[in-house]
Amino acid sequence: MARLLEGQPGWRFELIVVNDSPGEPSTGSVAFDSERAHHALEEGRSLLKDGYVSPAMLSGWAALEAALRLLLSSEGIEPRSLAPAHLLKQAVEEGLINRNDYQQLRILMAGRNAIAHGYENPSVNSEAVSTLLEFTDQLLNEISSPESVEPAATRQHRDKQPR
Repeated sequence: MARLLEGQPGWRFELIVVNDSPGEPSTGSVAFDSERAHHALEEGRSLLKDGYVSPAMLSGWAALEAALRLLLSSEGIEPRSLAPAHLLKQAVEEGLINRNDYQQLRILMAGRNAIAHGYENPSVNSEAVSTLLEFTDQLLNEISSPESVEPAATRQHRDKQPR
């Protein structure tokens, strides 16, 4: 392909290779355990209470991703990817969250992505962050109380009400 473009005025061939492991943590990173996920959730609540909506969103989202990994693990399921979109998709596929929650979290993820990449997003407001924090709290409570957690197969076939 480079040879075909060679000699064409104003054209050049560039090959760009991107990391094929999106969402993978850097070397030396340690995944949040349940205690650290609860701490991130409390940080989010504190930040939101003080009016810091964007930092609250980021802290809450970190707690959510940890909760999703922990929930998958509690069901004996290995995450296929650590990328947030893949974690969400796998959690709904495994019946660990319902489709309504999945759709709402995808919307929240778009707001989280905007903030994480230096953009303002009008959908990231106190109400949205509060919803994220409440949902994450429910997930972490399910993990902390294994006797109340149904097997994924049972949850998957039951029509759950949105959280």
